[in-house]
Amino acid sequence: MAKKKTIVQTRSLTEVEVLDLYIRDILNGNIPACKELIKQTQIIQREFADHKIELDLNLYDKYIKIGGLFFNNVFPFQSFALAMSLCCFYRGTSRARWNKVLDVMGRGNGKDTLIAVSSASLVSPYHGVKHYDIDIIANNYDQSTRPINDINFMATERKKEKFYQKIGDSIYCPQTDSHITARSSDAKMQDGLRSGAVVFNEIHAYQNYAKLNVMITGLGKIDDPRTLYFTTNGEERGAVLDDMLDTAVDVLDGLADDRRFLYLIYKLDNLEEIHNKEMWVKANPMLPYRQTLLDEIEDEYETWKRNPTNMPAFPQKRMNLPISSAEQEVAPWEVIMKTEQEYDYDNLDGMDCVLGIDASKTTDWTAVNFLFYDSNVEKYICINHAFICGKNRDLPGIKAPYMDWCSQGLGTIVNEKEVAPDLVISWAMNLAEEHNYNIVSVVLDNFKKGLFAEEFDKYGYNKDIGNLYVIRPSDIAEVIPVIERAFINEKLIWKENPMLRWATNNTKVIPWKRTKTTGDNDMGNQLYAKINPRFRKTDPFMAFVHSMIRRADVEEDYIDPNDIGNRGF
Repeated sequence: MAKKKTIVQTRSLTEVEVLDLYIRDILNGNIPACKELIKQTQIIQREFADHKIELDLNLYDKYIKIGGLFFNNVFPFQSFALAMSLCCFYRGTSRARWNKVLDVMGRGNGKDTLIAVSSASLVSPYHGVKHYDIDIIANNYDQSTRPINDINFMATERKKEKFYQKIGDSIYCPQTDSHITARSSDAKMQDGLRSGAVVFNEIHAYQNYAKLNVMITGLGKIDDPRTLYFTTNGEERGAVLDDMLDTAVDVLDGLADDRRFLYLIYKLDNLEEIHNKEMWVKANPMLPYRQTLLDEIEDEYETWKRNPTNMPAFPQKRMNLPISSAEQEVAPWEVIMKTEQEYDYDNLDGMDCVLGIDASKTTDWTAVNFLFYDSNVEKYICINHAFICGKNRDLPGIKAPYMDWCSQGLGTIVNEKEVAPDLVISWAMNLAEEHNYNIVSVVLDNFKKGLFAEEFDKYGYNKDIGNLYVIRPSDIAEVIPVIERAFINEKLIWKENPMLRWATNNTKVIPWKRTKTTGDNDMGNQLYAKINPRFRKTDPFMAFVHSMIRRADVEEDYIDPNDIGNRGF
């Protein structure tokens, strides 16, 4: 249990002008920020307002003074990072509110120096923890020693050698008998450490968590353990950084507990913003204060714009925008949340509906969606349900609370080797019979269509009769603008279905490229695809999409996609 501590506390951030102004500028849009940083800032503001956490003002002032030894000025985004990551505690305790931090900034924004300031602060007498060793882990020697050299340079220039003494690849603080040591990322060499804190520099290169896990197993032996991750984005997709960013989405959307993890993410939200220089500060918070950085980024942008192949790393390294981020979201999260509308589902009894099925491997997820159209409210109403194979190997990696959702009736855990088609179909048919739903058409994707078509035939649905449809990619391309319009105009009622909203947020819109028939040529249309093929499931949303393809079967006023126009987000 965390012990009580005597701190100079603040109930409101208004007592620290630079922090209060920075937070208000982020939330008011005066400082452009990505949606992740906005959501994290909203959480911070709310927790202070609710008096759940407090800022140690004395500690904050001391750490800012240490920062001033490194920077001529400690800029607002740096003050914000130091305050939230090192000086926030649960009210009346010494337990850090956030003891793990992911700080993602574009190249050139002072990441190494911020590591140096954070490390110098934590080993100082102000922190007050003896033997608080810090290990700085990087992918190569030069990278790991940069913060060490920054601290040594500061100590020499500012005459602070009695507090920070360079010994080999370490900085020693005699007052707390603590070391800051530069280390390589060779996990075999780091087993058995007794770290107070571990700092990872540039985690984008890590393919898996094996090395990271070895290096943090020594935490907890010293008071106030912390793990700090500093990085730009990189070329490795589906690896550690992508997983952390995926987790951040779930946490910031309220779908998962943060586990005391703070996400300070500076990035563009989409590729279009790369052409708007006013948006560059989203990934580069140093830009308002450093003209040389702006000049360099402008030069690189012009080179990249003329020929992206000459500078392919520009979007990733400068804007923290992986190339795949050129793909678009289905809808902004705040728009997806508009599907949570009140509706009396008893009104659906006896109504016509379309049943959409999305099937993947029978050892994975399968989902069904009943689509209704209520002409009285002129909206589409959905009943969506997922079937999850309990033996699926991806389940431990899914951060979202799918078990809770299943307990709410939104899904079923199937503790068998597979999710059998007859189980899914019988569930849907029983629900339809119970409520007298009239399933006028069934829509299947191409995957496992044979198994499902055979079962549906037993209930009188088949292609020959014309009430069972197997979709094609062109069907998806046609319905995408219709779904976009439905989101924009708040025509979708999903009621309280966080699983369906989660699956929607896991889906991206990509250009349709038919490689087999046309090489890599853009067909001019779009398709839906998975953001993360393993841990961010899309099946509930795709079942909805499939049902929307036959929306004309349940509505009188058919929406012609040719009348839609451009995206409205």
